[in-house]
Amino acid sequence: MSFDIYFYCFRAGSPANFSRQRFERIFAAHVIERDTSDSMECLRLKYPDGGGGYVYIKSGEEVDGFSVNRPGGNALFEDLFLLMKEVGACIFWPGFGSCLVVAELGVVADLHPHVPAGAGPVTTVNSGAEILGAISRS
Repeated sequence: MSFDIYFYCFRAGSPANFSRQRFERIFAAHVIERDTSDSMECLRLKYPDGGGGYVYIKSGEEVDGFSVNRPGGNALFEDLFLLMKEVGACIFWPGFGSCLVVAELGVVADLHPHVPAGAGPVTTVNSGAEILGAISRS
């Protein structure tokens, strides 16, 4: 079974860009494969703890978010938490047991009006381990 999480940044209810360099600074060391097209990239991540996943992200210098297919491992979620806190983003997973996590409660005011309704309850987290906990409780 496949599982996807979505990482997005919003300001005043609209998608907000952040520098792709911020993403690369945290994740580049763990990229073991890149498949690039004109507008999208698929990055296969692998961590020493055996975790990783497949990141789908727009090509370009600025992005508003990305998705991770088959995410796993503590180290991946710690890195996701670091970037989420740095850029003021949220992470959510739709469907049965959906939830939305933020590092700062103030981020909720910036969300697109339709995101919380489709993403489930909002949970504030302080680490990647707490994101994993929210996923396992959902």
